[in-house]
Amino acid sequence: MEIRLYYSTTIEPFDDPRNDGFGDVFGLMKELEARGIKWEATDTSQLTGKQIGEAYIHSVIGPTQLKKYRVRQIFGSARHSGWLFGKQVPALVVYSSGSRMPEDVYPHEELGHIITIKEYLKTLAARLQ
Repeated sequence: MEIRLYYSTTIEPFDDPRNDGFGDVFGLMKELEARGIKWEATDTSQLTGKQIGEAYIHSVIGPTQLKKYRVRQIFGSARHSGWLFGKQVPALVVYSSGSRMPEDVYPHEELGHIITIKEYLKTLAARLQ
């Protein structure tokens, strides 16, 4: 398994439920690295708008079609999808080992509940114990 975090070093994440616990994410990722999970972080302030848009599309198309959860209003709005991706709303993309196609993206909304990056990483850490 490999994970990629998209976040900005120049834009603070929104203080709302989508980003709950984001301050703990790097510590959790380092814990997971000690258990064999590969990860990398991408600073979106170093990317162009086009590159961020491409990363958004690549990150959400597969997981949302296969798993049927919602991300459009997590990373944007009903009219403008993806404009918050990796900026005011950091994104964690999960890949199977060796795969170039994402299997999950966080945060996302399932059955009216937002599953945050921190919530996913804590669940993953518990599974690996």
